[in-house]
Amino acid sequence: MRYLYAVYVLSILALIWTVISIARHIRDHNSQAHKDAPESIPETASKSSLE
Repeated sequence: MRYLYAVYVLSILALIWTVISIARHIRDHNSQAHKDAPESIPETASKSSLE
């Protein structure tokens, strides 16, 4: 029973670590996308408002 509890705790820790890693990856990717293309966002907005 002790081994089952240890496996349970390790799997929960792995799940938490995975969620945090994915959240950091998405946040880093979004911050890079905003840095790379701030000018393209108003252009697409103005083009769509003209159509």
